[in-house]
Amino acid sequence: MVPLMASISGIRGIVNHSLTPMVVSQWIVAFCRYIQSLYPSIGSIIIGRDSRPSGSSIVELVRSIIEAEGLDVIDVGVVPTPTVQVCVLEMNRLGSFPLYDEAYQPYSEKSFSINPKSVVCCGIIITASHNPLGWNGIKMVDASSLFIHKKMFDAIHSLKNSIFAFQNPRSFGILPSSEISETDLISVKDLDEAASVVSTTVTLSDVDEDSVSFSPLTSHPQFKFRLPNRFDLHEHESKLVDDVKKPTLSEVDETEAEIERRDEKDITKLIIQTEHESKPRVSESSFRMVSKSSFISMSVSEKSLIYTFKTASAIRIHTERILDAPVVKNALSVIRNANLRVALDCGNGAGAVLHRVLLPAMRVVPALLVFFEPHGIFERAPEPIPRHLDQLRASMFDTPNLDFGYALDPDADRFVIVDEEGTCVSEDNTLAICADYVLNVYPEFHKKHLQKKTGHKIAGKESHSSSSFSSSLSQHVVKNMSTSSRIDSICPSSATMHTTHVGEIYVADQMRKLMGDAVCGDFPIIGGEGNGGVLLPQVHLGRDSGVAFALVAAWFSILRMNNHKLKFSEALNERIPQLVMIKHKIELSPTLSDISFEKVAAAGIGRICSMPTSSLETKRIDGIRIDCSSGWVHVRCSNTEPVVRIIAEAEKAALASEICEGATLALSMATK
Repeated sequence: MVPLMASISGIRGIVNHSLTPMVVSQWIVAFCRYIQSLYPSIGSIIIGRDSRPSGSSIVELVRSIIEAEGLDVIDVGVVPTPTVQVCVLEMNRLGSFPLYDEAYQPYSEKSFSINPKSVVCCGIIITASHNPLGWNGIKMVDASSLFIHKKMFDAIHSLKNSIFAFQNPRSFGILPSSEISETDLISVKDLDEAASVVSTTVTLSDVDEDSVSFSPLTSHPQFKFRLPNRFDLHEHESKLVDDVKKPTLSEVDETEAEIERRDEKDITKLIIQTEHESKPRVSESSFRMVSKSSFISMSVSEKSLIYTFKTASAIRIHTERILDAPVVKNALSVIRNANLRVALDCGNGAGAVLHRVLLPAMRVVPALLVFFEPHGIFERAPEPIPRHLDQLRASMFDTPNLDFGYALDPDADRFVIVDEEGTCVSEDNTLAICADYVLNVYPEFHKKHLQKKTGHKIAGKESHSSSSFSSSLSQHVVKNMSTSSRIDSICPSSATMHTTHVGEIYVADQMRKLMGDAVCGDFPIIGGEGNGGVLLPQVHLGRDSGVAFALVAAWFSILRMNNHKLKFSEALNERIPQLVMIKHKIELSPTLSDISFEKVAAAGIGRICSMPTSSLETKRIDGIRIDCSSGWVHVRCSNTEPVVRIIAEAEKAALASEICEGATLALSMATK
């Protein structure tokens, strides 16, 4: 069985196999107690999830545990992962959750430094990101809106182990509370310093007795998440039952009983035409109320567009923050006048919830929609890589006058581009394009157009609505070890490149350290990963497909100002070096569980390239990376899957393939 993956990238496993209610409960209890010890004033946790069918059951369990731990829950429903991060940032900035009908408070001049005494919320996201449908997981968000870093993860992990080290499994999440006797309840004192004052008995109340099933392999009842009968979640894949073509109401988001428990005023619907119409549109500012009786009679497509009022509020605040970032706001008129027509593939994930609002707000026409209903029935593999995007590419080929297309993963923190001809652009190009815009295209645009228009000097003190980056600060780019070298080529000579471990939190944490107390709107910095993830502190310090789209749209719109016939593929080839990257992964086995990367280096140097050992540069920040003049290779254990990843890059495909094969052979030799 695939083991539970627990790391700074979150907790992930196969639902009801490695990710059970017991596992979820333990991590949530530990997280709640840790943050309460860290932030005395905290009162709430914001919960969001991607569109996987297993998500609603997990959210119900997580909600009950958080409330049992004495914290309030703000459930924003099915939203992208970065939306939850933005909500945490805004709530801690404003002191309360920003509702949809409240006036947006403009861009904050504060840095990402936080006062622990003023923290009011943290966040939890139920998602397995790009993993297959049968998986789900937990991402924990700190008060700064960043994911928890390694020290926090280690503390929470230690706390979890200490709380539940000697606890009878019948006393937590196994039986309905009415069936738990006093002899089953054991109080365990916290052994972790961060929460040493906590000593409580943990029970799960209000459990639906119908959710309790019995396993023939054990002598006690086994509590499992309730899932739609439509899914077979065995082993790695979740296979759809062939004779069932459409999801039912309970498989989307809601059950009739859940609708009855809601107030009519809490249910809203975004206005959008279906993908069968030639010119889909999204309402920029209005939501229409939907009654309970109307909901029951709706089609599946209509039901997938139903959100709570808090979902609408979360999406609105996320959209506003993207549009209010100076590098987006100052180029917004150019984007709106460019009349961009794009295709998008959300993979039936949470990204549809954000992008159906963001695009019309930027006056970009979503001319082609593929897998755009956020019901979580993945009709393609969830990771947005070229071999999974055949439907998008084929549809683009048949749709005229498109400027470019893009695809998202289920929780919409990754953004992968397809050019106007339907050709997949390497996901490493996403960060390269965004960096080119922030560090090259935007400053030049500001100098030539905005400065001339406003009469301000770049070095002068300006408001955030029209400012460029502060000229007294040097430019910075932060990337991880597996990110393409093409970004090095497009950076100005004045920019400093920083390399981190693979993992969003490592990139975000390095960016926060570089910024210090600087105003995030003034600091010329961008970061990201080679998987299509982009971080822009002007919005928040997290990978964000909405940010990536805004920067890519601005980049192309400005470049096309002087050449209206410019194609996306032409702009890409002119400005971004097109290297070849090959990615390979090997499933973990007993022989690979304890890899000696020194042995990998020793075994593989001769195969990587025909150069003397002294000419190779070896880095051991995360696994092992070996660079030479003709290319590089990175070998490391994944944070999110039980695999070893091998990534190689070179100018030519043959050389990149040779390097990757050599590293694979070196790995094999090192583990014999």
